[in-house]
Amino acid sequence: MPAIAVMATAALAVAACSSSSSSSSGSGSSSSAALTASAPGITATTITIGSHQPLTGPAAPGYSEIAPASAAYFAYVNAHGGVNGRKIVYKYLDDGYNPTTTASVVRQLVLQDNVYAIFDGLGTPTHLAVESFLNAQKVPDVFVASGCDCWNQPATAPETFGWQLDYIREGKILGQYVAKHFAGKKIGYFYQDDEFGTDGVKGLDYEIPKSMVVARQTYVPTNVNIAPAVAALHAAGAQVVVSFSIPAFTALLKLNSLKLGYSPTLVVSNVGSDAITLSGLLESFAKQGGATVNGNQLTAGIIT
Repeated sequence: MPAIAVMATAALAVAACSSSSSSSSGSGSSSSAALTASAPGITATTITIGSHQPLTGPAAPGYSEIAPASAAYFAYVNAHGGVNGRKIVYKYLDDGYNPTTTASVVRQLVLQDNVYAIFDGLGTPTHLAVESFLNAQKVPDVFVASGCDCWNQPATAPETFGWQLDYIREGKILGQYVAKHFAGKKIGYFYQDDEFGTDGVKGLDYEIPKSMVVARQTYVPTNVNIAPAVAALHAAGAQVVVSFSIPAFTALLKLNSLKLGYSPTLVVSNVGSDAITLSGLLESFAKQGGATVNGNQLTAGIIT
């Protein structure tokens, strides 16, 4: 996350330089006088950017810390002179990982708070709810915190830029691992029923033979009752479950599996594979150096 904030600061520096240059072009004014308001969200002393983040809701575990971390970095930048004499004003609003709320808070940031750019808006279903609006308003939409392949659309969404490995390629990487290390095993998929999950499954299907896949179960973030999906994976005899899930639903997958006495190997995407969620026991994980947790082997998002 600090790396993304660093890149964002560099991008803002370019914007500030461009603003100053355009303001002073042909005017013969001093550099300080050139620092004038030149775009929405940019004044002589500030650059205002905004973000939508899941401070509450199903994606909060593991992700509510991102915006405060970015704010801390921007505070550091401001304390050391800002960006070409301007301080970064970072406004982030809670959307609860709810696309309807995302649409509302992003409109507030753009139309009321007059942000220059949206930075690191988190979530595939949530950001899809505002991509068209941001592009229609010509608001720079940078470092989208999602690996959806949909952000790579310069013809229709020229203002939107992703940054992380897309979920299709991540699915291929995980699929290669599964095909190599679990040959002959019965594989089940558990994934979010939107572009996040379906892109991941596209990648998995490139690498895992269809004959190995015995079940495909989905969930939606608004419904925490995934017991039927887990029961279906169990009934199908899935020995390995590949999960493209947010952390809360990775935890629910584990919880419902334990209730059934079902203990498949879990292969979890980066989005939902933080150690705390997977282990459930931070202290045990720390003491054992990540080697074993409650008798389970934990390595790079894999639990056996």
